Amino acid sequence: LARHANTWDGLADSIAQSLSNEKSPLGASCGTLVDATARLLDRAKEQGAVTADASARDLFVMAGSLAWAAHRAARGSGEDELPRLLALLMRGIR
Repeated sequence: LARHANTWDGLADSIAQSLSNEKSPLGASCGTLVDATARLLDRAKEQGAVTADASARDLFVMAGSLAWAAHRAARGSGEDELPRLLALLMRGIR
């Protein structure tokens, strides 16, 4: 999701706005993706791979935030910051 949201400048912002406005042009699509994410997250929780208090919306927001941050950090450098930022998030900051 973060990779896709990083495809076009401004897409991550549009996705974030659609999460709080289901009537937006992306609202229905994002709702479908959040539902699919919830099903995957439930399986991960059952296996103990993910904390029980994480929600699908949380993951969706984090993916959009990562896409936005990676896009801004890479401007002009040609670097792909997304894998590094995602790994940092997955490890957690301890």
